Order: sequence, then C-alpha cells, then structure tokens
Amino acid sequence: MYERYRSISTWVPLGLFALAYVLSFMNRQIVAVNGAVIREVFELSQFQLGLLYGTAFSVVYAVSGLAMGWLADRWSRVGLITIGVLGWSAASLSGAFAQTFGMLVAGRLALGVFQSMLSPAVHAYMADRFDVSRRATVFSIYSSAIFVGIALSFLIGGSVAQWLDWRWAMAIVAAPGFVIALGLWRVARTSFDVERESWQEDGGGVSDVVDIQADVESGVEASADSNAPLGPTWITNPSLWLHLVGFSAMAMIGYTMLAFMGSILAVTHDRPDLIPMLGWFFFGVAVMNIVSGRFADRLANRSGALRYIPALVALLGVPSYVGGVFAASPTATFWLFGLGLWLCSSYNGLAAGLIQMYVPDSVRGQASALYLFVISMVGLGIGPALAGQLADTFTTQGFGNQALPMALAVVIVGASILAAGAFLIAIQRYDKDAVEG
Repeated sequence: MYERYRSISTWVPLGLFALAYVLSFMNRQIVAVNGAVIREVFELSQFQLGLLYGTAFSVVYAVSGLAMGWLADRWSRVGLITIGVLGWSAASLSGAFAQTFGMLVAGRLALGVFQSMLSPAVHAYMADRFDVSRRATVFSIYSSAIFVGIALSFLIGGSVAQWLDWRWAMAIVAAPGFVIALGLWRVARTSFDVERESWQEDGGGVSDVVDIQADVESGVEASADSNAPLGPTWITNPSLWLHLVGFSAMAMIGYTMLAFMGSILAVTHDRPDLIPMLGWFFFGVAVMNIVSGRFADRLANRSGALRYIPALVALLGVPSYVGGVFAASPTATFWLFGLGLWLCSSYNGLAAGLIQMYVPDSVRGQASALYLFVISMVGLGIGPALAGQLADTFTTQGFGNQALPMALAVVIVGASILAAGAFLIAIQRYDKDAVEG
C-alpha cells in the first residue's frame, strides 16, 4: 500500500504550510517587537497598545477561526490557505502606511481574519494525509514554525527597525507572503497529481482517489460526508474538553510569560538590551516541539494515552519561569526564562495533533478551529490581563518591584496545576474516548 507520509507530494505542501506559519507569526508579533516606538509615534496609552497587540487580533482571530474550520471541511483547503496568506500579507503591509491609530487597528483586525484561515485548513489537511502513527511528529514540525516566526520577528523586525524604522520593518516581514502565496497553489496542486497517480498504481482505495480527483479538478477537498453537521457525538466527548482545558492552561502560561518577561528584564533588572536576545531561544523551542512530537509518537506505540506524557514533561518548565521572575541577577533571569521557554512551549504540535484523535474525519477542520478558539481566548485573552490586574493589585498593597513577579507566579503556577490535573484525567479516559488509536 502506498505510504502517504513518505510521499514528496505530501511533504512539499507541509513545508510550504510551515513556511507560511513562520511568516504568520512574524507578521503577528512585529507590533509587539516595535511596540515602544509605535506607542511614541501615535501617542498611545499602554491600554491602547495592549488593545492593538492583543484584543484587536486575538478576538477576531478566535471567532473567525470557527467559521474557517467549517469552511476547511467543505471547501478547498489549499485555496483557503492561499487566500489567507495573500490577505494577511496585505493587511500587515497596510500597517506600514498607517497614519492613525484607527488604521493600525483596522489592519490588525484584518490580520486576525486572514490568519484564521491557515491552521484549521492545515490541521485538517495533515490529519487526512498522514498516518496516525506519525501525526504528532508532523503536527510538531508544523507548530515549530511558531517559534521560528517569533524568533525572526525579534531578530529581523527589531534589527530593521533600528537600522531604518518600524514602517520598513512591517513592510519587510509582509513582503515574502506574496511570493509564498503565488507558489503555494501551483506546487500543492501539482503534488495532488503525483499522489493520485501513485495511489492508482498501488491499488489505493476508491475513496482516496475520489478525494484527490476532487482536489485536482474542482479544488474541493472533502470526504463524502464532509457536510456532516456539528453533532453532539464529538463535541460532548469528555476527553476533548479535558484536552482543551489542559492545553488552554498551558497557553495561558506561555502568553503570560511572553507578555511580561520583557518587563521583568527592562524594569526589574534595567536590562532592556537582553530582550532581543530572547529571540535566539525560540529556535531551540522549535526543535523541542519536534522532539516532543516524536517522543509522543514513540510512546503511542505502547499506548495511545501515553501521548500526554510529553505535555506533563513540558510543565517542568514552570519552576524555571518562577525562578526567573524572582532571580536577583539579570543573567540568571535570562537563562531561566530560556529554559522555561524550551520546556513549557514544547507542547504545541502535540496538542494540535492529539485533538484529532477525538473527532471523526468529517469535522477535523472544525475541531482544529475549536482548539485554536479556546487557546486564543483563554491563553491570550485572559492570561496576560489577569496577571496585569494582579500586579496592579499587589502594587497598591505595597509590594513594589515584587508585585509583577508575584502576579506571574500566581498565574503560571495556578495554570500548571489545572493543566496537570486535566492531562492526568485524560490519560485515564483515553481508551474510552479516542476515535483513533
């Protein structure tokens, strides 16, 4: 039988999708990287800057993602991805020409809509194309692009802003998306032709050939039952919701630390020069994501439930984060933050692949969209805001420079306890609730 995951026609699109994901995070994070100068140019308050970076993007991204997940199960996934890449590149480029705060917000809103087209379609595509025994590895390769994108946003975006200005930085990170979008559709469609011929020569199943024929001739990528409604069978699966609780708590840890680790270095330790250097750690996080996914696949040879073990291992990074926020030395803080990033952020590919174990083929895109919605709303929407509110409260109570470290410790330790509990229960229920092994 033809092995799909070994096919060039399958791996080439995956590489392009990962590259698009890198670009998406470069465009998503560039406002944060150059937040100080943008705030100065447009005379923004801290609240307005937070609104621009977080709320204007995350809420629209999360809500739109639900609709995009529905489309990913009914329309051409490659077509959806291509439109998304073109759209977010244009939206990001518009920021380079913005003359008012309202124009910047409008660009971020558009960025959220178009970026929401990417991952639901890619997740569904990968779940269909790759064997279940390789799924965590493949999803981890794709998700590692998150951290390459964040790293490059610091290293490239920050450097260009220093050499030229922030407008040039936004334009430069937006430009490659137009090239990727133009090449993506042609390469992916060509790969479908190769895959169809290989399956026919190898005696592939009728449904497989029908799916590929649909991709090539009509651009509609869906199985025969892709119009199945959002029924109660999968949406009420207990392990699905344990998965969402656990990994949204992990996202809360990650987004909260990303939001404030720069403040710890700049304000608590008076070392803003160390902030750009954090970008180098994200390359290590990308590698850790792949290692975590591969580890999960190997453990799954013994039992599917053991896929959660790497997620529990990731929580070992929490003590490093806590040590970093309270460390007296900026050097110690820097390296403890780096270790925490390597461990706590290694779960992304595992989480995206694992949720597919709980849903039927016909709703893969919708399940992915639900996952992205929950982690965006809880992780990015609640975590940093909660930590900020706690820090303000602790400051009024007289804790001074320890207010922010205390707030971060409360949020990330509380979230880690919630995540660990959800994962342990999910391990016990896995065999009962999983649709696939």
